[in-house]
Amino acid sequence: LDPLAEMQMEMNRWFDEAVRHMAGFGFFPPLLAARPFAGASPAPLFGLPPTDVKETKDAYVLAVELPGLAREDVEVALDGDRITLCGHKAEDRAEATASYRISERRFGHFERSFPIPDDVARSEIEAAFKDGLLKITLPRQEAASAKRSRIEIHG
Repeated sequence: LDPLAEMQMEMNRWFDEAVRHMAGFGFFPPLLAARPFAGASPAPLFGLPPTDVKETKDAYVLAVELPGLAREDVEVALDGDRITLCGHKAEDRAEATASYRISERRFGHFERSFPIPDDVARSEIEAAFKDGLLKITLPRQEAASAKRSRIEIHG
């Protein structure tokens, strides 16, 4: 490749890495925290693992794509009113003499958090990992959803 094009690709990778680290360490405020799992996420723009969130009458299910990682490379934790997943994908650069023509795969540390809705039974949260897909099931409980009640307006 042209040396200037190669330098541009390297600068783009550095910028992507910087943005990914800022997003992972919480410099960007959580989006739509008042309504958990609502709206679109900017995560793919920052190199964070793509995630689908489904809501059923019984549970919320997060499906997180983590290609190239093993179960031991990922950690899931409850952190206050958030569920946080983090991990590290090591870069495979076996040949020091080779230069990349294109490098689109993501490497390094990632951390992603999701707010936990009030109706989740925290003690029953489960996670399973298979074929590069992490599924986190957050069971819903009726008792927690009953926290909301109507307030009479006088006047």
